Amino acid sequence: MPSISAKLRGLFGGAPGEGDAKAPRMGSLNLGPRDFLLLVDHVMRTAIRYKRPFSVIDMELSNADELRQSSGIDKVNRYFETLVSLVSGMLRNCDLVSANSKHVVMALPETKANQAGVIMFRMKRRITKALALPLTLECRVSQGDRGLALIKVLEQP
Repeated sequence: MPSISAKLRGLFGGAPGEGDAKAPRMGSLNLGPRDFLLLVDHVMRTAIRYKRPFSVIDMELSNADELRQSSGIDKVNRYFETLVSLVSGMLRNCDLVSANSKHVVMALPETKANQAGVIMFRMKRRITKALALPLTLECRVSQGDRGLALIKVLEQP
């Protein structure tokens, strides 16, 4: 059975640390995909070793392409940056955040899936109130190593 770090490296190809210079960094908790994977690997190993909970939330802006066509790329990108900042500000300083053009992925150590679901609904409610665009946010929660499937969305452009 491959190790978690091997699975994580396999999601993006190459070793952690490669390509992070190109990743957008919008806030102190927002990490590029490589840094995110490196830290998630460490946190997951610790969670597994000590039998502690660990959850992942994937928040997808599913109508991002439609909004970019109707409202303009720059405006929607600014809103997305605001979305990522809002998410980062709503989480604890031990939580990890990474984003691409449509997804915001959060890793929540010491958090069970049902607790992550409550956090997700609170964030979704606050975000839709704070941003004036008609956002369609699709959210998914997973616990433990099943969260690897949610993290994989970061490899999409």
